[in-house]
Amino acid sequence: MRSIYIFVYIILIIITILEVFLATGIFSYLIMATGILILAGIKATLIALFYQHLKYEPESIKFIPLVALILLSGLLIALITAVPPGAFQSTASSP
Repeated sequence: MRSIYIFVYIILIIITILEVFLATGIFSYLIMATGILILAGIKATLIALFYQHLKYEPESIKFIPLVALILLSGLLIALITAVPPGAFQSTASSP
């Protein structure tokens, strides 16, 4: 039983490292924002299921985080469709 919590903890560390890697600025804003939001959603789901023990709750209680996940997905789609290509490129000229 305890080993599953350690496994989830290691997964959370790996996801955090991926988020930091995405935030380094190598990728475009759209890829960075989309990736970080997806990874944050995965982290929130893992934390809710295992550390807040929603995995062992009745189905009616599990519905509440599902609604939040659907809303997060809607926000992610809105972000992807609202940002025009090249909107966050630097306009400063280099010397």
